[in-house]
Amino acid sequence: MTRFIILRRCIVETKTVAITMGDPAGIGPEIIVKALSE
Repeated sequence: MTRFIILRRCIVETKTVAITMGDPAGIGPEIIVKALSE
């Protein structure tokens, strides 16, 4: 899925990133929040 954002007469292509929670590697909501805050 690709989204386009029009910004000051320029078209910038952005990609959607999905992060799943609760997988066997132990990625929980606190790790996702920390990763997105940086």
